[in-house]
Amino acid sequence: MNSQTAIRHEELKLRLYPCNFDDATADPTRDPKNLSEKGSAAETDTQANQQADLFSSGLPRLVPMAEVETFHGYTSLLLGMHFESEFPKAEVALPVRFMGGRFKTFLRRVPLLDGQPVSLAPVPKHDNNDVFGEVEIPIKVVS
Repeated sequence: MNSQTAIRHEELKLRLYPCNFDDATADPTRDPKNLSEKGSAAETDTQANQQADLFSSGLPRLVPMAEVETFHGYTSLLLGMHFESEFPKAEVALPVRFMGGRFKTFLRRVPLLDGQPVSLAPVPKHDNNDVFGEVEIPIKVVS
């Protein structure tokens, strides 16, 4: 769709496409910048996100009945990534302002990897019966 490599969720009308960000990725105190300039497709997606947000207070199309035109009805999210540090950084961001080939403002940013070391130790197993114990479920017969 519009010459961008993206993952689409047809039912939710969401698109997620990759973008290389600077070292402000996943840092809540700084705004990330895309490393390479983006073109008219990114600008169109961002403008559609901005217009949709004016009417839906958040992620458009996740709000039922949002009657705002987005690009083919999709909300476009970025998977912002930064791999130039010792440990990778990544976030999902909803861009709403674009200027001069760069994303300037994000309505929402969700950090995925913050550049800190990640433990690769296996998650300890637990016995499911110990978590909840016994549960009595009353059964009512309706005729």
